[in-house]
Order: sequence, then structure tokens, then C-alpha cells
Amino acid sequence: MVNNMISRQVDGLIVASCMHNDADYLKLSQQLPVVLFDRCPNESLLPLVMTDSITPTAELISRIAPKHSDEFWFLGGQSRLSPSRDRLDRLHAGFGSGGYCTAPGMGD
Repeated sequence: MVNNMISRQVDGLIVASCMHNDADYLKLSQQLPVVLFDRCPNESLLPLVMTDSITPTAELISRIAPKHSDEFWFLGGQSRLSPSRDRLDRLHAGFGSGGYCTAPGMGD
């Protein structure tokens, strides 16, 4: 797909990749600009844009948790991907701001 875009002479790429490293994109960035979006594989050196949803997510969880205090589940993606780790951190922040504690090992 990327090669198809390059053959169409795009000016650059904004990528939300699920790859665990940026080696291919680093190599590609020598040909055209590459910006990572909402993903940071292995502390990449490529330019990065991240959305800030920490506060709204924490506020949402702190409002919802009291209504479901007996059980609350987080179904996330691959823990090696930065968005999955970020979402779990936001969940913990929401529980913390609502005065709740999480189960030992949650997120392991």
C-alpha cells in the first residue's frame, strides 16, 4: 500500500502504524516526510503527533465507575502498542481520580 502511494508521488505520509518498530518508516523518511500519528513504536526518532485524551478519559471513567463499582473491565489491544498502554494508563487515572483502586496485577 505504501509503495502504491509512493508511486503516485504523494508529498508525505501520516502513519498510524501497528508495527512494533519504525525501521521501514525511518528508511522511507529518507525519500519523503513521514509523521507518526497516535503511535510511538520503540521510542521512534520520527516526528510524532499524539492526541491528548488523558483528561477526558480519566473524567469519563471516574463518572462511570461509581455506577459499576462491583466490576469494571478493560479490553485493550496488544500491550506492546503505545495506544494500548496509554489507554490502560488513562483507565488507572480515572479510577484514581474517582477514589477507586484497581485490582493487583491489573494490566499485567
